[in-house]
Amino acid sequence: MNENQTIVGIDLGTSTTEIAVIKNGKPVLLENSSGLTIIPSVVGLDDDDNWIAGERAKAQLLLSPRKTAAEIKRKIGTEEEITLGNRSFSAAELSAKLLEYSMKESSNGWRRASSKRTEWISIMTPTPCPGSRAKQNDVRKSFPKKKA
Repeated sequence: MNENQTIVGIDLGTSTTEIAVIKNGKPVLLENSSGLTIIPSVVGLDDDDNWIAGERAKAQLLLSPRKTAAEIKRKIGTEEEITLGNRSFSAAELSAKLLEYSMKESSNGWRRASSKRTEWISIMTPTPCPGSRAKQNDVRKSFPKKKA
């Protein structure tokens, strides 16, 4: 690993998601664009059917529960579909949207905190506990594929 590479740890939790990096040998939680280190594990579709996640999706949950999903992780590894509006998704698909949002938001925080351009080379996340093989596979499917 060279000085421009960073190891990233992601906690994809049932109610919250956190992203940390190793800096000077210690884990540091990354802030999102709102300055928060904790991202609600909530995704949804807004009135124009655009994806929303985190705080904005959590705020929408009470007003538009049919277009918002929380506690997605509980359904990872099952065949149960989650309906948002008129569309259905697997828990892995919705987790991928949450991770995409979280990584983008946290990478902005890392750029603000770091004076040099970095490349995220390794992403680690705990698997669900109790972790059945199906749950572990769904978590792996949620992560973006590394580009060659």
